Amino acid sequence: MKLITAWMEVLANLGVLVGIVFLTLEVSQNTLATKSEASMAVQMAISDRIAEATINPALFDVIDKMYSDEKMTRKEELLGSFYLHGVLTAIDGALTQYSLGVIDKNVVESFDSELLMLTHQLEFGRMNWNFQGEGFSPLMQRHVADLISAYEGQ
Repeated sequence: MKLITAWMEVLANLGVLVGIVFLTLEVSQNTLATKSEASMAVQMAISDRIAEATINPALFDVIDKMYSDEKMTRKEELLGSFYLHGVLTAIDGALTQYSLGVIDKNVVESFDSELLMLTHQLEFGRMNWNFQGEGFSPLMQRHVADLISAYEGQ
């Protein structure tokens, strides 16, 4: 009788162990799926902000002026500043999600060239970043500083 009880305990413990392994695998798969969904959501949010110019002719004209360093009216400067703030806020959110382990670094890095352009390479972008950069997270400020430093060090 003791032998049967001992075997039942071993089988019960083995069942618990198999259950734990199964749950661990499920959690791991769910984590990967969640990261993938979050990465797609971040990329889409930033891409949507950037693509907004294609459906808004006034915004498109402002962005064209930004990229060609043309003189802008005060109204165009405000529109450009609001646009940049929206794009930079989305990237700041992506950096926060990366720091929390929700998304992978490659998602953030996929926007680094645009981020450098919008905060340093364009005259208007540089002026705008100098004016409102302190309103972003310290993580975003550090990331932009690192991008600029690496760019200028080339």
